[in-house]
Amino acid sequence: DCRLMRIFSSLLGKDEDARCFKALEDEAKAYWNENFVDSATGKTKNLKGQIVDTQCSYALPLVYGMFNDENKDKAFENLARKTQELGCTIGTGFFGTGVLNRALTDAGRIDLAYRLLLQTDFPSWLYPVTQGATTIWERWDSYTVEKGFGGNNSMNSFNHYSLGSVLAWVYETVLGIMRDEDAPGYKHFTLRPAVFGDSGLEYAGGGFETAYGRIESRWRLLNGTLEYSCSIPPNTSATLILPGMSRLELGSGEYRFNVTTGQ
Repeated sequence: DCRLMRIFSSLLGKDEDARCFKALEDEAKAYWNENFVDSATGKTKNLKGQIVDTQCSYALPLVYGMFNDENKDKAFENLARKTQELGCTIGTGFFGTGVLNRALTDAGRIDLAYRLLLQTDFPSWLYPVTQGATTIWERWDSYTVEKGFGGNNSMNSFNHYSLGSVLAWVYETVLGIMRDEDAPGYKHFTLRPAVFGDSGLEYAGGGFETAYGRIESRWRLLNGTLEYSCSIPPNTSATLILPGMSRLELGSGEYRFNVTTGQ
């Protein structure tokens, strides 16, 4: 990845290497847009010029910054359109599933991202739950009440992370725990939960361990009030951004807030 190599080179003070990787990055991006994007519609295509137009063909390059300025907004629109055409079910494989909701959020369509998260129709994250799942499966239909294993026995895992990669989006967006690039190990981080009343999700909570201790973020919508609580580990700090409230800088400790939202 030329972009990552450029970033690493800059961090290491290797400015000449960074310039070389930036040139390669620009060249690859220009080639990609010329050959894999239809300039009129912004739809993705293959080298034969055939339209591809899949969720993954938009989500991956959007998250990795491959669309140029001319095509980026069209790609966002096409991703949203394609997701709606699929009835807000998941049309990506292992590589695209983890970035799908992030791309929709970047497109300003967090409503569609939440619909995907809470969808129970096949294929979706909650469809296996309707079939008795208590873990993440390798296939959306690894087992169904109607068909049993359905011939999937030869290659099938009932504890498989790939489709569960959406949890990165859950932590970063739903819980709002976002790391600071300039503060390794969550020495400083941002708490900005995406509270979206029309999503159907009224509560979310969770956290994870860092080198400094456990970060937690929890929220509940109740009668037009957002109840929010968080835990900030010792020797760390966080920027808190909640709807209807000014940005706050918080030190380590336990915090609770009630905010009137009207949602």
